[in-house]
Amino acid sequence: MSDFIRVQGETCPAGYRHVTYVEALENARQLCSILKEWDIARLAHGASMDGSGYGCKIRPDDERRLGHSLCVNLRSADPRDVPDINFRYFADA
Repeated sequence: MSDFIRVQGETCPAGYRHVTYVEALENARQLCSILKEWDIARLAHGASMDGSGYGCKIRPDDERRLGHSLCVNLRSADPRDVPDINFRYFADA
């Protein structure tokens, strides 16, 4: 997986979506290197990931308001990971 970005705020820009909890587990080293040392970033469905200063911890549930997000480009994302059924239908066609 590639095309991960760190953005300010809790939303991803057009053409991107939040990294999922499972993607974060599978790509922890790469994602942690993108985060700044003391970042805590939003992931999909309320999950979060810490920067290296906090040990790169990945949480499945985090209700805090966070200052950054980890996002992945939709072109490089696996369509099966996208929760929108219409997107999956067209992406698989």
